[in-house]
Amino acid sequence: MSLLKTEPIPFRVWYPENKEDLNRQFQSMKFVEETDCETCDGDGVFQCDLGEDHECDKCDGSGKIEQTYEDALYDYALDEYHAQVAKDRNIYNQWVTREALASCP
Repeated sequence: MSLLKTEPIPFRVWYPENKEDLNRQFQSMKFVEETDCETCDGDGVFQCDLGEDHECDKCDGSGKIEQTYEDALYDYALDEYHAQVAKDRNIYNQWVTREALASCP
């Protein structure tokens, strides 16, 4: 039995096709305009290779990053996309396993 080569729909294709539904789902959630900066973990400073503290360039030392609604929706969509891909792969793998076991004598 040869396995099908399956690749998920690329996100760049999936996102525009699902944006309206994602937007409806996202509107029911609380949108946070400021989030902790990932570069400095919300501290506003980072340590260089020499061990010295420097102001974070990404958040200008505030520790917070302002996020637009579109950026937040995009991040939400990316999380939903990866969750759906993982779910679909799991279903596919279960099907392949079931088919392989059914074909054994």
